Amino acid sequence: MEPETSYGFRETAHSHYILGAALPEVNNQICLLMFWDNYSSESNQNPPGITNPNELKMKIKDILLPGLELSDEDAKKFINQRSSSVVQNKCNRYSDKEGQVVLIGDAAHAMLSRLGQGCQAAFNDVLVLNQLLQEENNNLDIVLPKYSEQQVKEGHAITDLNAYLAPRANWLMILFNTVMLLRSKLNKKFPNLIQLTPFAAVSQTLIPYSEIADRFQHWIKLIKW
Repeated sequence: MEPETSYGFRETAHSHYILGAALPEVNNQICLLMFWDNYSSESNQNPPGITNPNELKMKIKDILLPGLELSDEDAKKFINQRSSSVVQNKCNRYSDKEGQVVLIGDAAHAMLSRLGQGCQAAFNDVLVLNQLLQEENNNLDIVLPKYSEQQVKEGHAITDLNAYLAPRANWLMILFNTVMLLRSKLNKKFPNLIQLTPFAAVSQTLIPYSEIADRFQHWIKLIKW
């Protein structure tokens, strides 16, 4: 593996999925990020099928990232770390004047990190709130309802895009990835006819999340189902 290259990986099975990435750091080191879901009510500290450092080393080297060898020390550190849970939430309003509360960022729309839009969505909340305060001369009776009206739909949209643009069923994952690959190639040749993929749209443009979600609503509904 090239030391200055990022690598992604994904394993989907009937009972679980594992996905993540190996990201280069200084001194030829690699930061390993791993997410997993067991599709069951049983909590599991370690990734599915991995109970000790040796199993982790084999999983990485033979299946997830062929060619990457973890040292015994690094594998042990990884296994001994306490895993955390990803939290998602949707609020029906982002402010309460009587309670003197305004929600922004994860407090308003915690989401998966699949699209890498957590900070961007939070910055957008701040910019919109600041703009409304200036436009309405700090009149909270007007600002707060407008802020909620505008940003709730954006928060819900990016939360759905993160959650439902990663099919778990193998047949649907193959279909989705094939269509997105074809769309990406066609967009480069015919940008005026073929729209960007949702992944490119959220990271390369200023198109509102709600508009992107509307474009791909059929995929979101299908994957959610």
